[in-house]
Amino acid sequence: MKVRARGWVAAGAAALLVTGCRERGQEAQSRQGTEATASEQQHQANSAQEEVRRKQQALDEAKARAQRESGEADQAQTAQQTEAAQQAAQARQQATDATQQAGAARQQAAQANAQTGAAQQQAGAAQQQATGAAQQQAAQAGQQATDAQQQAAQAGQQATDAQQQAAQTGRQATDAQQQAAQAGQQALDAQQQAQASATGTESEAERQADLRAERDAELRAEQRAEQQAAQSGSAPSDTQSQTGQDTQSPVASSSGTGTSSTPSTTGSPTDSSSGQASGGSGQQVDEGPQPLSPLEQLDARQQQGQTTSGTEQQPTTSSTPSATEQQPIATAPSTTEQRQPASGTPDSTTGTSGTTQQPQPQQGAQQPQQPVVMLPVPSGSQQGSGTTSGTQAQQNTPQQFTGEVVRASETEVLLSQGGEPQLRLTVKPETQVTVDGFRSVAEDIQEGAQVRASYTMDETGEAKAVSIDATSQGSTPGTGSTQEQPTQQQ
Repeated sequence: MKVRARGWVAAGAAALLVTGCRERGQEAQSRQGTEATASEQQHQANSAQEEVRRKQQALDEAKARAQRESGEADQAQTAQQTEAAQQAAQARQQATDATQQAGAARQQAAQANAQTGAAQQQAGAAQQQATGAAQQQAAQAGQQATDAQQQAAQAGQQATDAQQQAAQTGRQATDAQQQAAQAGQQALDAQQQAQASATGTESEAERQADLRAERDAELRAEQRAEQQAAQSGSAPSDTQSQTGQDTQSPVASSSGTGTSSTPSTTGSPTDSSSGQASGGSGQQVDEGPQPLSPLEQLDARQQQGQTTSGTEQQPTTSSTPSATEQQPIATAPSTTEQRQPASGTPDSTTGTSGTTQQPQPQQGAQQPQQPVVMLPVPSGSQQGSGTTSGTQAQQNTPQQFTGEVVRASETEVLLSQGGEPQLRLTVKPETQVTVDGFRSVAEDIQEGAQVRASYTMDETGEAKAVSIDATSQGSTPGTGSTQEQPTQQQ
């Protein structure tokens, strides 16, 4: 029994020695393997603790066996008790050594935990360094973007300054042209005054007598025209009379370019173009002005409106004694005038509508000139010497017009305001036409539809439609008609 107990004690001691050697080898490996990660070291520490616990359990079992065998040996031989006690003491010493080895393993595990914390600290420091560098780079990029925006703003300011300087230069050039025009006008006025002083042979009394005679003749003509209109029951027609005793020649009608000329007043007692033969007799038929139809008024306004996009020619300084001044006076474009010459052959001038016959005027009767239908002349900006030019921006800048449709076709749309035709638009293939919000063509627009049109005026006075937005009468109620035009800019 003692031999068996000694064998168990020797086996336990050998196991403890093997375990200690293994733990020392593991400690050396853990010291050499500093490159191992913190998780592996923690795992090793846990394994070491588990192994120490198993060894402690094995030691307890060995102690129990030793005690049992010792009791059995005590029962067998008392002499062997002392030896068994010594062996037990040795076993206790070995157990104490094992406990010390377990403490060393725990210390190694604590060192491994400390190394893991250091590794975590190093990782945090590296992360902080990376974050700081990224933030610094982002701040630098933002500063560069701000600098680029400032440079762009400076470039825009420089462009604005250049535009302002160009506008000032244009205004200075306009002022210089206006001053030149004023100088030319002053020279023209001085020349006209000189001509008036050189050619003025009539006395003040004669001029006053002529004016009184002219007023009386106009009054009589108006009375006769009213009587004839009352008798015929129809509207008086528009006429232009040329008298044998008139002191002023007729006013010419407006031309296609928006300019009209007024011949100078003559003081001769007879007019060679009156159509009266010497010694002949006749009676002048005077009729009041005939109102134009809406379409004729529209044509007249469009012809007269060309002065906005064209130029009004005014005479510059001239050395000729009879300079003719161009005046913006327009007459009705659709009249017909017939004069009866001395030979009896009718000399007619045919217009677009209507015919007016003028018999030979009676000798000795002073007939006044019939009233001239005046049309408004759009105001323009004066530029150059003796030249008034309309704003060129109106030729290219789209203008807005709102009204009702009078007539619509594939190539033309006639618009009205307040029941009177106001604008004739030319429709091109590129014109955008919408009816009740849908794309369509101009000929699909119904009469009476509300229209909002955008158009441009060319140098000939033609209104070209850019876009037409029509709303049928049944879609939405009309909102009235207004005309919007952009402000003229010099």
